[in-house]
Amino acid sequence: LVLYFLLMQTTFGRYVLAVGGNPRAAVLSGIRMKQIKWLCFVLTSMLAALSAIILLSRLNSGQTNAGFGFELQVVGAVLLGGTSLYGGQGSLLGTLLAVLLLGTLNNGIVLLDINSSWQIAITGFAILIAVLLDARRRKRLGVS
Repeated sequence: LVLYFLLMQTTFGRYVLAVGGNPRAAVLSGIRMKQIKWLCFVLTSMLAALSAIILLSRLNSGQTNAGFGFELQVVGAVLLGGTSLYGGQGSLLGTLLAVLLLGTLNNGIVLLDINSSWQIAITGFAILIAVLLDARRRKRLGVS
């Protein structure tokens, strides 16, 4: 919610959306694109470190493969939530609903005692469908 507020209610958030939507127009309007991208990378790195600390406290030990597979779930949730691979689109509500959907699917797979490899395959299939639907929608709208 803090990041949602940062993105939607601050000048920095508007700059981030502008750079993500149309970098050339953002630069022409006076936005320092390199600085905004650098700040986004710093913010993302800090959030990744916070996530690692939370995972470490959950596992009570450091393991090199502790987060294996999480990146697929994250990308799947973001793409299923309606965020375009081409940038400029996305919503917090859509992503939260996609997180609930993937969490429910994964929980169902575990409860049905299905092999965990299918969990990865289903997530990958969901990502593929989301990308294909986004590409189809962009083609229909005539957006490159």
